[in-house]
Amino acid sequence: MKRMDVATNLAEQLFEAEAAIEAAYCKIGALAQALPEARARSGMSSTVGQAAFQGLMESMAGQVQSRSAMILVHQELARLKANSPYRAVAIGGGLKEDEPVERPQGRLALVS
Repeated sequence: MKRMDVATNLAEQLFEAEAAIEAAYCKIGALAQALPEARARSGMSSTVGQAAFQGLMESMAGQVQSRSAMILVHQELARLKANSPYRAVAIGGGLKEDEPVERPQGRLALVS
């Protein structure tokens, strides 16, 4: 297998894992919104389902830890790539948090 194929395959796996963690965030967030709505619509007391709420928040905390660990994996793979024969293989993209946004010059202004 060529270096480019190996690097591309590994990068795809990494990006898929990162996307899965982000998708889990979204799903847990949707459930966090649905739980109190369902409780209120069913007319149940606010004391009902506290264990479910607690479990959901613990699940979200686990996702935070998972995301943090995946960031470390990503950083370590980038470090390994920089010190290997794969350093010349360009994969990925997007804006990294520590990269400054280039601002336009002149009359134009960057609008978010």
